[in-house]
Amino acid sequence: MSDDNNKQVIVDKENNRYLGHVSTVNYSHDNSIYAVYMRGHGRGQALMKKSLDLGDTWSERLELPESWLTLLQVPTLYEIECSEKRNKLMMITGHYPIRSSIYNEENQSWSELTPIGDFGGNVSMSSFLKLPNGKYIGFFHDDGRHINMKRNNARFQLFKSSYDNDIRIELARSMKKHDGEWSDNTYDKTTIDLSDREWSDRKLIHESYFGLKEPDDISKIYKILYDPKLNTWEKPEVIISHDEAYLAEAGACFSPNGNQLLLVMRDNTRNYKSFISTSENNGANWSSPVEASQTITGDRHILKYTNDGRLICVFRDTYPRSKTHGDWVAWIGTYDDILNGRKGQYRIRLKKNHHEVDCGYSGLEVLENGDIIAVSYGHWKKNENPYILSVKFNLKEIEEFIAQ
Repeated sequence: MSDDNNKQVIVDKENNRYLGHVSTVNYSHDNSIYAVYMRGHGRGQALMKKSLDLGDTWSERLELPESWLTLLQVPTLYEIECSEKRNKLMMITGHYPIRSSIYNEENQSWSELTPIGDFGGNVSMSSFLKLPNGKYIGFFHDDGRHINMKRNNARFQLFKSSYDNDIRIELARSMKKHDGEWSDNTYDKTTIDLSDREWSDRKLIHESYFGLKEPDDISKIYKILYDPKLNTWEKPEVIISHDEAYLAEAGACFSPNGNQLLLVMRDNTRNYKSFISTSENNGANWSSPVEASQTITGDRHILKYTNDGRLICVFRDTYPRSKTHGDWVAWIGTYDDILNGRKGQYRIRLKKNHHEVDCGYSGLEVLENGDIIAVSYGHWKKNENPYILSVKFNLKEIEEFIAQ
């Protein structure tokens, strides 16, 4: 589908700026689709747009709180069933500490980001599912640098300055020296405007501490429980690790009968295929991780059921011998296909990526009429910065084409 421009819509694009790492939600209140993403690679300003026609057109960028300028990890977006009156939207972002923001429907605005606890992590929450008891289970990963402040030998500071109606965010990094003092700042060039403007009113708007990676660190998958009625978070727990693989970005779904939870995880060492693990008791215990099929090997898996009961999984393909290596793809198959290491039915190249393996953190929504909308970032044109693109398709149309 990479060249099928009729099914593609540019959500957002900005000259000479990196836009990336998308998450979406189809809000049940008005059937709109929200998309949140970043200006910068993995850190920087959060941006948001809204579609009132299920992805055919997108709004201008929405007004957001000042703290949304300060993301140090990718944003994730979820709808939470919290009362009989109305669900709520929640944006969550990682690093230390993990923070969240709630959408207020009455005044149509988002709250400032606030910590959910005294802990941190990466890609928080990579998945967030409602359990039978009404609580939600979320997943993130960490290798010891962000989970707590036992290591606080590195620091991020974010500074805001202004020029007319424009703003600049500077991300400064410093290290703690042996004498306890902090080193001079170094600046992240991907997040700041390097023009020669006379910026003014520079102020510190966010500060975060973290640890430096140590040789024996391994990445662990954490779970965390959230009670939407009480708006409380429990302490995170380690559920899965591997002695050699670097497990990350767990994508989750229930089995068709709801009796089993499945995680599909990235391996960041690139020495293995992706991994899967299952739980028979709503996330209390997990099986040892095992490698998945090569056809679902990649990064940042997002899984949802189609209207006919199959699974669709969108991700960026990282299997070395794949014809779509480095591209944004969708896998179509069944739950049992993933569980038993089978290839699945087929895959779709949603869009070819033209720069390394830098795309595919996706939003994914399955609509009532069977249409599927996926939203992601990528280097969709050669020698250009990545931008945000949505693709809308229907499996029935795809399979009629295959049959020809």
